[in-house]
Order: sequence, then C-alpha cells, then structure tokens
Amino acid sequence: MGKILNILFAVGLVGSAIAGCNNTGCVDNQSSIPLAGFYSYETLGTISLSNISVGGVDAPDDSLLLDHESVAEVYLPFRSLLDETAFFIRYEDTGEPDPEDPEDPGDSGEENPGGNDNEGAGDGETGTEPSAVATHRAVSRAVPAIADTLKFKYERIPYFVSEDCGAMYRYKVLEFETTHYMIDSIALLDSVITNVNRRTIQIYFRTQQPDNPQPES
Repeated sequence: MGKILNILFAVGLVGSAIAGCNNTGCVDNQSSIPLAGFYSYETLGTISLSNISVGGVDAPDDSLLLDHESVAEVYLPFRSLLDETAFFIRYEDTGEPDPEDPEDPGDSGEENPGGNDNEGAGDGETGTEPSAVATHRAVSRAVPAIADTLKFKYERIPYFVSEDCGAMYRYKVLEFETTHYMIDSIALLDSVITNVNRRTIQIYFRTQQPDNPQPES
C-alpha cells in the first residue's frame, strides 16, 4: 500500500509541476529551502561574515551558493532525492595564495609592470573596473583556506499545498553535525522545514579570542 501511495504522489508531483507552468494562481513559495542565519557565540547577536564561499559537498564548483561574498544568512537547499545533504563554508581570507602562481592576483613584487598608471585601478578610482573573471578566478594556494562542513540528515515528507500550487516536499531534520574551525554550534528552531520564508537554522561562530588563552602543554 505504501508503494502505491508513493507512486501516486510522484505522479501528482509531476502533474502539478506541468500544470504550474500554465497556472499563475499560486502565490506561495513552492520550495522548502532552509534559511540559515549567522550569529556570534559570545554576544548571541546577528553577524555578517566577510568573503566566504558556500557550496554543497561533492557539488561542481560552478554550483556554489555563495562565491567570495559577505552575508548574514544563506539558503541551504536540501537534496530532494537523498536523505542527507552536506555543505561547506569556506573562509577565503584564511588561505595564502601560492607566491609562485603566475595567476596569483596578489603582490608580484613589481610596481606597475605593465607600464600603465591606470591599469588594474578600481573602486571608483582612475582606470577600469577589474573584470569578473579576474576577480573570481581560482588561484592555487600555498595554504588552503579553512572551511567548516555542515551535514543534515532528514526525512522527506510529501506535502500537497493546493490545487494551484501543487505538491512539494517538506523536510524533517533528524540529525545534524558540524566541524568546529570557526563554528561553535548550530541551533535548529524548527525540525520541520517548510516553505515559510524564515530562519530555521542558527549558526553560531566564535568571534572573540579568549581573554586568557591557556598555553599549549
């Protein structure tokens, strides 16, 4: 009986998606995507992280959720065909580019090697703005940037929204874990992820050094 219900739901999901292409009556969000907010572990207040990249573990590089951006929150879409999804948060400022890399955009040790006083100027100064390719190109690193990993295990719950909006999945989070390079802990405000646009995940980062650090033994 359970297999029959799953087949009927799958058929209904496809049918509602096809109908939704020609139906403008649905005004609700049709995706259950967790929204994670960033907080300071010490102050418990909201914070913004500078120059981070976020993506799915084992996902191709061109599917990054964030690429060298500064934000206070991020959507973490769960994989609808799997029962777990893992993400990484990479802190780009913690890495060191390889000084021997010819593509390294850092200091080359020469002053204006191109001979053009305006070359490479940006931020509203004279010269042209750097291209997107130059700004976001990948460079080899002598020291890789530090990254935290978050993993969520969940149950996928079929849910029929309405005749106009069709069917979707909700997710009930069963387990979650994280590494602790910069992250202290994670809090889940609601174990059931729905299409309501609100923060359901709180990620707490260590933002202060201890006053009296203990010496290493």
